[in-house]
Amino acid sequence: MEFQKEKLEWIQALRAFAAISVVLFHTRVFLENKEILKPLWSLFSQGFLGVDIFFTISGYVVALSLLAKSPSMTMGTKFYIRRLIRIYSGYWPVLFVTLLFSVAQLRPILHVKEKMFTSILLSSTQMPDHWLEVAWSLAFEIRLYFLIILIYLLPGENFRKKILVTIFITIGYNLYWYTQHYNLVTEGVWSLRSVISSNIIEFLLGAYIATLPIGSFNFNKDMLLIPVFLIAATMSVIVGSNSLFNANYEFMRVGTYGIAGLFLLLIALTLQAHRKEIPKFITVIGDSSYSLYLLHPLILSLALFIANKLQNPTADIFLAIFAFVLSIYISVQWSKSVELPLYNALISFIK
Repeated sequence: MEFQKEKLEWIQALRAFAAISVVLFHTRVFLENKEILKPLWSLFSQGFLGVDIFFTISGYVVALSLLAKSPSMTMGTKFYIRRLIRIYSGYWPVLFVTLLFSVAQLRPILHVKEKMFTSILLSSTQMPDHWLEVAWSLAFEIRLYFLIILIYLLPGENFRKKILVTIFITIGYNLYWYTQHYNLVTEGVWSLRSVISSNIIEFLLGAYIATLPIGSFNFNKDMLLIPVFLIAATMSVIVGSNSLFNANYEFMRVGTYGIAGLFLLLIALTLQAHRKEIPKFITVIGDSSYSLYLLHPLILSLALFIANKLQNPTADIFLAIFAFVLSIYISVQWSKSVELPLYNALISFIK
């Protein structure tokens, strides 16, 4: 895709959608046992789709960045260090606030010492191993960055073909375990789960799209592709929502929610190609999506703390709305005043 020299505003919009989806997914805790709001609860329950969208976007953006560089070990090393700085510079300050919340009993953390190593270094892709639950996906990101750089540096000039081969290897490996060792899959203990997870496929599908010529999907020719992609994304979510198995086990999740994320990426790229205008506030949220993803569990925990004190079902609804709006506002301010300045300061040391 030939978008390297412009800001991908519709990608930022998709990031905003993904982050808000995850926030709504976690906000649904306020809607439990409220019959009148059951439709909203069901809708928000699909919000974890945002994580799949993030993986797909990440693959696209990182691959696009790599394509603009000449492959070499020096380039690969510097590129990876930059990505690590991006992850950790945004994550560690929020992790410190998470620890403060725990000390203040606003969001208690079980087994603080046992989780310290994995939480600080992002060394585990398992959610229970972290002080901040959403950090599991960051641990995956670190591995995925290394993988895509490795693929780019492997012998051979056809980056697209190397990505495709890796996708098929990952699919084959996962199919083997799902068909031959189903019990181990359902128990979550199958070999190399955290290394060759199906989440890799979502990331690589985004990367694959980045390597295609801009005319491959006739982005510049036909806006009718948008409803086609939207219907495909919607159907993928509907199929996925029919069974918890599709949501809880990576391979099935990629085949449903991951495919939905891919089609939503294609919609964003189509709109980008047509230079469609987008409201500024949406791109602002997209620019702050990393902070929103990390900070919203803390804001929701504070709202839940207040809700438990009040014990008022009506107040729960207002607290949910308040927490949602506050999460966005604080994240935008945090991104401007903490996340990005810290990243820019650290990245200045990498020439």
